[in-house]
Amino acid sequence: MLHPVPFDARALGADLRLDRLPPAAAEGWLRALPELDLHGDSVEYVTAQARLLGLPTRLARSDLHVVKPHQKVLELPGTGGQLAHHLVSTQPGLTLQDNVAVACRSWQELALAGVVALELGAPNADFASRADLDDLRDAAHPLRQRSFDFVVGLDPGKGGLFRAADQLEIWFSGAKILLV
Repeated sequence: MLHPVPFDARALGADLRLDRLPPAAAEGWLRALPELDLHGDSVEYVTAQARLLGLPTRLARSDLHVVKPHQKVLELPGTGGQLAHHLVSTQPGLTLQDNVAVACRSWQELALAGVVALELGAPNADFASRADLDDLRDAAHPLRQRSFDFVVGLDPGKGGLFRAADQLEIWFSGAKILLV
């Protein structure tokens, strides 16, 4: 499968049962596809999907720094790739595969990260992985073993998990921490 996330429930780790979907509903969706306008604004589309998945959308994207093509970014759990989408779609030379890793704590965040990969034309992108706060506390976690120039995430005032940027600075030494 070209895009296992978001289209494979097992890859998401979600308890989604497609066998419960009435065939008539699926047929109706497929019949409606040719009528859909698929040329909408990318940011609006990703934001709408985030809302449908129950994820926060009030992000101060403009507070993110300029990232150069040789730099690496870690997006913390909580935003499902929305910050990665902003960075890659607004800054020339960046790609999900080469520049961004997204930590996701839920199947909803992982699904949105898959939507972001689909929207940005990044098939088979392995930039997203399951990792919550407890996972990131573990120094042996694969994301803790990597070097990042920037660590970005949701501000605690908007529901972000990380209350203390100084803890993140210890975990990701040398990275610029930005909570938006």
